[in-house]
Amino acid sequence: MANAMEGTAQLTDDGGYLLRFERHFDHPIDKVWSAITDPSELTKWIAGDDAVVELRVGGRVHFAGHGGIEATVLALEPPHIFEYGWKTSEWDGGPIRWELSEEGSGTKLTFTHRFPQPDMDEQIALMKKMGFGPDMYDPIPRTLAGWHSLIDDLGRVLDSRPSADQGSPTPEWKVLHLRYKERFSTTGS
Repeated sequence: MANAMEGTAQLTDDGGYLLRFERHFDHPIDKVWSAITDPSELTKWIAGDDAVVELRVGGRVHFAGHGGIEATVLALEPPHIFEYGWKTSEWDGGPIRWELSEEGSGTKLTFTHRFPQPDMDEQIALMKKMGFGPDMYDPIPRTLAGWHSLIDDLGRVLDSRPSADQGSPTPEWKVLHLRYKERFSTTGS
């Protein structure tokens, strides 16, 4: 079971954002490492129907979900650090980093996403293409809610419970999105 904590967003000097989550999982580090690096585990909570991970710096990372993630491994120190790009052929969401450390009888996860300065025209076009309206245009609360939900799903998979649907926003995601919009809106809406 994970101890859920809210994510944070901090403006960076280049106009982007550093999104951050910390969680504790009551599972050994090797089990958590496998869940964030093994393609057969990734398809249970983040990758969609297909995942490819070449565990070496410069190796390929491909997820069928999230618009088709196609990136490379940027940093790798098993079983502690796994960093790769979060991008598709249409957008570059910046690098994401999973850091694991032993904490008591479990594992502490520190997740960061260096989100580049948002291009609002690009964000609006992407959301329209996906069929979403103006409430989804602001990328920071949307992304925070997304990562919060995905890390919750990681916890469910580690606990051998079913994860949420990786498709449309769930009712839980919608509550998180509203909460993050209140705290981290970048558009004032």
